[in-house]
Amino acid sequence: MLHSPVGDAPSSDRESEFSERGFVDQAVVARCQRRLLPVLFAVALLVYLLTRAPGLTWAHRGADGGDFLSAAATLGVPHPAGYPTYTLLLRLFMLLPVDEPAAAGNLLSVVMGAAAASLCGAIIFEVVDRLADSHTERSWAPWVAAAGALGLAFVPLVWSQALITEVYAFHLALVAAAFWAILRWRRTGRGLTWAGWLAGLGLTNHLTSVFLAPAFLAILVDGRKRLSWRALLAAGGAFCVGLAPYAYLPWAARRMPPINWENPQTWEGLRRLVLGARYRHNVLESTPAEVLKRVSGWLTDFPLTYFWPAYALIALGLLWLLLRDPPAGVMTGTYAVLVGGYATGYGTSDYWVILLPALMMLAVWLAVGIWLLLRWLERLWRPAPRIGLVAALAVPVALLITQWEAMDLSHDSEAREFVSGVLETAAPDSLVFTHGDKLTFGMWYACYALDERPDLVPIIPTFLRSVWYRETLAANHQGLDLRPAGLGADALETMIKRHIRQRPIYVTHEDEDIAAGYYLVREGPLWRVEPPGPGELP
Repeated sequence: MLHSPVGDAPSSDRESEFSERGFVDQAVVARCQRRLLPVLFAVALLVYLLTRAPGLTWAHRGADGGDFLSAAATLGVPHPAGYPTYTLLLRLFMLLPVDEPAAAGNLLSVVMGAAAASLCGAIIFEVVDRLADSHTERSWAPWVAAAGALGLAFVPLVWSQALITEVYAFHLALVAAAFWAILRWRRTGRGLTWAGWLAGLGLTNHLTSVFLAPAFLAILVDGRKRLSWRALLAAGGAFCVGLAPYAYLPWAARRMPPINWENPQTWEGLRRLVLGARYRHNVLESTPAEVLKRVSGWLTDFPLTYFWPAYALIALGLLWLLLRDPPAGVMTGTYAVLVGGYATGYGTSDYWVILLPALMMLAVWLAVGIWLLLRWLERLWRPAPRIGLVAALAVPVALLITQWEAMDLSHDSEAREFVSGVLETAAPDSLVFTHGDKLTFGMWYACYALDERPDLVPIIPTFLRSVWYRETLAANHQGLDLRPAGLGADALETMIKRHIRQRPIYVTHEDEDIAAGYYLVREGPLWRVEPPGPGELP
């Protein structure tokens, strides 16, 4: 009779070596991830490609797309917090052979959204594989990861942001990559430097990446994983390198491009831009009543994306992680609470997009809950886990089918029709006074990103009180009377009076105050401002 070198330990004890309590076969984990991640990426990519917007869009709250595209096309500075990494990456995507800049921006979000879904699968695989006590339980990890990752990919909130030119799909991908890197470091001892770099890079794209620091502490202070000062210093250095894209902002501002928010040539301008001083009043602005309304809204909206028993599985998954893998449970829980709390208190109507990374944490907990359910089912009836896996994979399929029509932007044309109407109907050398993000950034896209009508001058009247905005206009458009007197609350009326006799003037909205003193004539998507004749009333 042959004996094991370690004695006659029961087979159950040997099987437990697959969990945290023993060793993890890193080669098997790596091989499974190499097979799983490309599949998840390809599935999400195909769905996003088929449903993405063909060009500029305002759908899914994508009004900021015109700002980002115009800034990237002119190597300028978009709205706070500056988004230097995203702007440069968007500029690179514009080099691709696509129909228009907006198509490149939408494609960037498609790729990043698919990458985020794939990386979410990698995170789930790392977490679940660590919990497995046997070969059988480990074999479920890829399938559970696929269910959680594709469920995240087809949640409307995530799906919507992967189809338009916005920073949130990229933000989700960076956060997912950072989480995967820190979990991989815990398993292999490699990847902490990458986690530091990704955290720094994430901060240049969205300020809520700062919440990665307290979340990662749960892994770093885990006594079961030795952390050397050399590794910690390397990660800190990599974090600083990740912040390097911020240097782009003052460089771009010195060129005085037409999109140059806050003109961050000085430390004060850079501080106001990066820290979002213009929007600081929105932080923790929500009243207790609004907070309760938002939380209750999430509870009633989520059943549209996850079938209602998922709440129990999510709670079960988090509880099991806290009990069996406390560092992972605390890390994911801390990050979800911080992001959710920030989004809940943020005083704007689009606060919900901040929740994207928190939804990824819910997807991880859901996957753990599914895996735990399979574990219990196996004890009742061995074939039951196969049925459970089919049911779990049916969730993303159901989301795909039920949400397709609402998400599909392949025929969206509202913003493109506005842009084409402006380009076709506006008279040469016109001033166009804009109102609201959609129309303002749509005008910017028409004038600066497409560069088909450089003679047009889009102006935001409410910004004229800002020195940086007047300086930017003066540097890019000649012949404007931008004397500060009168450019406060009555800036629109003042600018019309100063220029009505020299240049054609349009407004993007039918302003009642202007209509009281001038004729407003509809031309395409704009209203032309015409002065009344001598002795006439408009």
